Amino acid sequence: EHKELAFVEINIQGSVANILIDEIKDKPKMVSDDDIPVNIIASRYGVIRKINVFDGWENVKIGDAVMKGDLLVSAVYEDRYKKLTLKHARAEIIAETDYFIQIEFPLKQTIKEINGIRKKTYEINILGKNFLLGNNNNDLPKEKTNYDLYFFWIKLPINVIETAYFNVKEKNITYNFEQSRQGAFFILEEKEKTEMKDMEIISKKTEEIIKNDKYIIKAYYTVLMDIAEEQAIESNIPWKNTDDMS
Repeated sequence: EHKELAFVEINIQGSVANILIDEIKDKPKMVSDDDIPVNIIASRYGVIRKINVFDGWENVKIGDAVMKGDLLVSAVYEDRYKKLTLKHARAEIIAETDYFIQIEFPLKQTIKEINGIRKKTYEINILGKNFLLGNNNNDLPKEKTNYDLYFFWIKLPINVIETAYFNVKEKNITYNFEQSRQGAFFILEEKEKTEMKDMEIISKKTEEIIKNDKYIIKAYYTVLMDIAEEQAIESNIPWKNTDDMS
């Protein structure tokens, strides 16, 4: 990881390039423990299928049906002397539950096509720190090209980044039934990969309709997912952030 630069100077004398670099001095990092006692509650309804408690005391068992907000793992510990202590509960609670995704793919769309280069900008990168020459235009599609700099055969710790910004042209498109269906299912599959990446799909059912010039897919799932959600608590019970409960 490169530190930010406070000063860079390049002096070329004959065949020698002298590079002077002064780095910004890091401020001392302040260390603070902002950990607080929390319970684990249910983020949604479901039937408990698996319980892994890493810290805290489970309040449910496998096969229990729970509703959103129910206490799953308690932060409150009572020892053999009836003394209460709080902890930061941590757990993985896998439940069988329902999940729903709806995709709407417009039959008529306006797309943007690249239509030539509008402008180019340049950045100088010195030891990981970029210096922009010109103004960015993040509203336009762009392409970046990286060039290394050499002094004779010596590669300098400097490179130039060229950014080409392209003109765009709008184009109206009307999709037929099969094109719309394929587009909608492609979006659904991509959404499953990201939104449901930590879930196990047990079953899936889809409904397809065309309404208001949109191809609509309604996907109904039965899934296994972690429904553990932290909930901070306030209490006068002593707070002890440690695994030693003896």
